[in-house]
Amino acid sequence: MYHRQKKVQEAYQLYERILFTGFNDLNGALNGLLSLSMEEGKIDKARSIVDKQKKMAEILEMGKYMEVFPGLDLAIHLRDKEEILRILEGVVCSIKDMDAFKNSELYSHMTFSSAGIREIALMLKNAIENDKEMEFVKTDRRYQELLEKLCRFIEN
Repeated sequence: MYHRQKKVQEAYQLYERILFTGFNDLNGALNGLLSLSMEEGKIDKARSIVDKQKKMAEILEMGKYMEVFPGLDLAIHLRDKEEILRILEGVVCSIKDMDAFKNSELYSHMTFSSAGIREIALMLKNAIENDKEMEFVKTDRRYQELLEKLCRFIEN
């Protein structure tokens, strides 16, 4: 409707908002399917879902953080220490740019809140520290180094 009314700015904002919220809706649905697949032991399906999440984040220009993060739950479920550490490294290294989508041409007509990345990083730190399913990784020197790097980011 905005388009036909020659309200171009409003039309852009509407379409961009649909894309942005659509990503979040689809990602949430894929997370649900991932959980079900893991519970049923359908690991190939779970891997396929993770791959779709990564591709979707890339296509919709959500930033490296959102491209790297999918798969962490699957790696934890599979108790794949190396994959967990690989994902955590990618997440920690990309956390400073987790809101890179704000600079994407795809969302150039949208305005975003200035929610603090440090607060989100703190939530991530608390989540991984308190995740009982990751206990077998927490003694690894690389995990400790990543946690320290995350703490330094939060403190600066």
